[in-house]
Amino acid sequence: MAANTPVTLTLTAKDWELLIGIIFHSSDSDMIDIYLKLNNLYSTSNPFPGQNQNINIDTTEETIIKIATYLYGNTVRNIAKDSGANPFSRIMTILRNSNNVADNYINTEFTTLDGSNQNNLQSIRKNGRLYIMNKIYDNN
Repeated sequence: MAANTPVTLTLTAKDWELLIGIIFHSSDSDMIDIYLKLNNLYSTSNPFPGQNQNINIDTTEETIIKIATYLYGNTVRNIAKDSGANPFSRIMTILRNSNNVADNYINTEFTTLDGSNQNNLQSIRKNGRLYIMNKIYDNN
């Protein structure tokens, strides 16, 4: 099953720290697993990993998609696009590049996720248009 395909996700310490800040309160077992792996790594490191130090975490393709969903679901989605030099863009680029061409699971899931997010952003924009044009709304 493609979702269970193993993958090693390599992010910098600062990007892992940002992700944990977003997913920390999740009850999802995959997110807890990532947290525990990072917590163990930091507890046994002396000194702690530096901001630009690469950290490898073994996970699955399904977890890659869950991380992307958390990032898109965060308010970061409303202030940053998946481009440019920002943490969101750095992490999303790495997640997208984690695709295994043998099963294309990650690309397929991202296509669905991107479409869903585009529809959500369009809906938010249309709601704004409706508020501005309350009596003459044209649904454009």
